[in-house]
Amino acid sequence: FQEIYRSYAQKQAAAQAMRAWRLGVVATFALADGAELGARAGWLVGAKFSGGGTAATGLTVGLRTAVRPLRRFPGAWLVADYEFQRVDRVTDLPVPIEASMVRLGFEGRFIP
Repeated sequence: FQEIYRSYAQKQAAAQAMRAWRLGVVATFALADGAELGARAGWLVGAKFSGGGTAATGLTVGLRTAVRPLRRFPGAWLVADYEFQRVDRVTDLPVPIEASMVRLGFEGRFIP
């Protein structure tokens, strides 16, 4: 799979905005009826930064779990997702960027 990944930062944080292509794989495993576990890994290529600099490649890995708490509502899932990214940015000096993100949320699925 592939997608365009964009990250924006507020100006007060003085961080870089980054854009890159993510190329990788995703695997999802059904643990039980109403429980899933997913893993993904990929490369971030063609990175561009708002403040300049280059990065040949980057790495992203993630883990996702989804649970359907109520059988009565088959399309309602609770989701927890963790993602780690590392990009070896180079300006005049090597300036690697690492980010960890945790997302908790709700997912609605509609199956015709």
